[in-house]
Amino acid sequence: MKKRVLINGNKIISKSELYPYLEQAFKLSYPIGHNLDALWDTLSTTKTLQKITIIHSNKLSDNLGEYAQSLFDLFNTLKTKRNIEIKIYKGKRNETNRT
Repeated sequence: MKKRVLINGNKIISKSELYPYLEQAFKLSYPIGHNLDALWDTLSTTKTLQKITIIHSNKLSDNLGEYAQSLFDLFNTLKTKRNIEIKIYKGKRNETNRT
């Protein structure tokens, strides 16, 4: 798994594309279940992950609706429980930070 991961909300246009995208972004060596519990189990136990940056979170919210907020909540819980740096931007990295 990569130490630093960039998630581009422009590239995830549906929930069915979310998990394959995340598997590739995190460079997972195995597929994960396509649900937030499986994602949590994978990310919360990794020792190498240090930072997750999400750009174009507004587009991700548009495409995934309330599910995007659940995903952001999962990442923010990682920040609290595992001390992983999480940056969520509405647009590009130099634009407004959500959190």
